[in-house]
Amino acid sequence: MNKAEAKITKILPPIQRARLLAVLLGNGLLRLANFGGGALVAFYLAQEREVYGEQMLAALTAVSSGAELLGAIPFGILADRFSPRRLLVWSAILGAAATQLFGLSGGLVFIFFISRAFEGLSAAAVTPAILAHLADVTAGKRLIRGRIMGLFELSIFAGVALSSLVGSQLWEQYQATAFSLLALLYGAVALLFHWGAHGVQQSSRIVFDNPLDGLKQVWADSRLRRLAPAWLSAMAILALWATFSPYLMVQTQVEGQFLVGRFAPTEVGRIAFFYALTFGAGIVIWGEVLKTVPRLRVMYFGLAGMFGTTFCFYLLNSSGGWSDELRILIIVGCVLLLMVQAGFAPAALAYLVDVAGQKEGRGVAMGIYTVLLALGYIVASVFGGNLIARFHFNGIILGSILLGLICFLSLIFLSWQEQAEAKAALLETSTQ
Repeated sequence: MNKAEAKITKILPPIQRARLLAVLLGNGLLRLANFGGGALVAFYLAQEREVYGEQMLAALTAVSSGAELLGAIPFGILADRFSPRRLLVWSAILGAAATQLFGLSGGLVFIFFISRAFEGLSAAAVTPAILAHLADVTAGKRLIRGRIMGLFELSIFAGVALSSLVGSQLWEQYQATAFSLLALLYGAVALLFHWGAHGVQQSSRIVFDNPLDGLKQVWADSRLRRLAPAWLSAMAILALWATFSPYLMVQTQVEGQFLVGRFAPTEVGRIAFFYALTFGAGIVIWGEVLKTVPRLRVMYFGLAGMFGTTFCFYLLNSSGGWSDELRILIIVGCVLLLMVQAGFAPAALAYLVDVAGQKEGRGVAMGIYTVLLALGYIVASVFGGNLIARFHFNGIILGSILLGLICFLSLIFLSWQEQAEAKAALLETSTQ
């Protein structure tokens, strides 16, 4: 064992690393079960489309997303009031009950809505709880915090990426029984959370009589207020690409836009899988870099990577008369820049935990993360829909640039504030 490894082992003992791995694995499996359950609902309604119609799927999706959005802050407050471990276990149990309830609904519509609302609440509960837990695990251990936040993002990404594949296979093999199998997976997640989150001492924090005071304290922190637009913009960019690019790539071809209508659904699936591998590799690499490089600097790098990736896609979309060799060269550049872009999320999360980790309102701050994620998808659907209707694939590119500029301005203001605080602290030290 070299000195660096010995230092990491000393910071995080082997048993604690094993428990941390169990929590992160549980998070990935919970996301898989959550999004996989959504896929099963879609398959179930498609099979019964003459009874329910497409509007039922849209309504159930809205209920699930709305419950997650509305539940994020209240569950963040609960994460401040109670043990994160308890909330993690109950989030998995709630997800199991929701999934099993849909499988036993017998076609009753009001059961559909109750089930999807519970599923959304399960997703809302897990994020503030697990981030509060990770704040406890990394309290006083800034060296590994960035890496752990990268692994957290990677666990979410892996779970979501595998959910459609797992959901489709379960439905093909077991039909409605697949809901019960996913409920069992939630049960396994509850056991992982129960064991993995055991024995972690909660970091000392100020305790207020009124939990809403924690929300006031979080919003009073100008660093978090200035981070919020950057985070919202980044999530909206991600949602733009995730929502509209597969749709456009299989649509009718548009003159002058090479990426529109040129791919079969199976090809889009393979592209999405390769994208997931590339982005995941970038997250892992940046998790190591965050041990030594400031969070804000990594966020700037990630944003620069986003602008570079967007420019590469613009070139590809304009490459109708170009040679295959030139397109391959652009794709290589796009892959490298995408790995640079992947650094933004773990850096922003690590920054969030650095700022809020020792506060009473830290759970609320972690809940705000979920709120901004959900709002990012709402912004993308409203703002992006109009751009895509007018500019097709170039609408995604234009939307990404506009949102990226908002993100950049937010980071600039955040940097100015940090510099001002550092100068004030230095001046105070020199006068003492």
